[in-house]
Amino acid sequence: MKNRSVVVGLVLFCFTALIAFGAGQTEGEKGPVTITWRQGDWWKDSIPKIIEGFESEHPNIKLINELVPWSAYLDKAVASTIGPAPPDVLAMSVLQMPVLAKQGVLTKLEPFVEKSTELSPDQFFEGGWKLGIYQGDLLSIPFRLEAIALYYNTNIFTEVGLDPNRPPKTHEEVLEYAIKMTIPGKRSGFAISAGAKNPTHFMVDLSETVWGFGTDYLNDTWTKAAVDSSKVKAAVKWWTEYYTKHKVVPEGSLTYDWNDIGRLFGQETVAMYYYGVSGVKGNSAIQETEVPGLKFKVSPIPPDEVTFASSWGQTIPKNAKYKEEAWEFIEYFCRPDVLPAVAARMPAVKAAATHPGWSAPEVDPFWENGNYCRTFPGIGEWAEIQQIMVEEVQAIILGKKSVDEAMDQAAARINGLLQS
Repeated sequence: MKNRSVVVGLVLFCFTALIAFGAGQTEGEKGPVTITWRQGDWWKDSIPKIIEGFESEHPNIKLINELVPWSAYLDKAVASTIGPAPPDVLAMSVLQMPVLAKQGVLTKLEPFVEKSTELSPDQFFEGGWKLGIYQGDLLSIPFRLEAIALYYNTNIFTEVGLDPNRPPKTHEEVLEYAIKMTIPGKRSGFAISAGAKNPTHFMVDLSETVWGFGTDYLNDTWTKAAVDSSKVKAAVKWWTEYYTKHKVVPEGSLTYDWNDIGRLFGQETVAMYYYGVSGVKGNSAIQETEVPGLKFKVSPIPPDEVTFASSWGQTIPKNAKYKEEAWEFIEYFCRPDVLPAVAARMPAVKAAATHPGWSAPEVDPFWENGNYCRTFPGIGEWAEIQQIMVEEVQAIILGKKSVDEAMDQAAARINGLLQS
């Protein structure tokens, strides 16, 4: 009997120890712990300040940063996260996160948010917060959110009698304004990125119309194509007719991406186009060819309440050793008084809109768009789906297929991918 009691006691001791070490450490109970944070290498200039600030407030936690280039990011993230020793905190693109979420290797963060006194959903732009949710579970806390907006040349607006303080508010007005500003052979009133060299630029431009028509490429569970629906066909018809019927976009649209269009915008041979925040931050193709006296403004994309955004968030791998400490770092990093001051890209917190480093009238439309942004489905097949859409939509523009034919064939090809 005595031997049995000893065995039971040892088992209980080991079980208790496993619980204690598996749950991570709390400051003050044990010695300093070291957590690892994996982030993109484009943050390298901000890292020292972030580490210094965090460790000064959390002296019992040492933070080690691992920088990874974009070209290797997803492969390294997946390999490490499903392995036995993942980083404690892993920064993930909103398009990458669902790939890991589907494998069940990320920690659900709702319990941490519920007990947090530092971080709450209302501190973030609503659209960005929603991008961290996968099938009902919060798996990522957003720290970067860069939406798309409408750039328009105010000189050309004035020249043709349009009010430069009154940008188009609907897709119908985009077309109306584009027709008015187009001079055949000299200037295009609008531009679309319809080239195959950058499928993402192609799909973002197309999506502003598809989503604006109240529809999407896949069903709600991302398991079946929806591009053969009447709404998607109507949106694709509208978008391709900028080129085929109305001829308000450049002749070379079938080869252009945003960089090409930005140069044309800078030369005032394009009057309007969709683009991200870098156009007003002074590091885009616009500035490469900017003519003297170029004047432009930025507006939310019509109709309101839908636009594309690039987003990144911090996640905690399921096998992370120090989850509590990892959460403390995420709390610190995403705090409204911290993130805007250290961010290398547009921050996802509302406080950034009034921060000296990020507040400016020309940036306001991007902050506004942060409340109703969305992004592409986070599935492994998306790159191939993009390519299918590029090929089929270009066939419409080139007159090789009707909208019905192209979208029906696109749906068949996409379903073949999703069901294989």
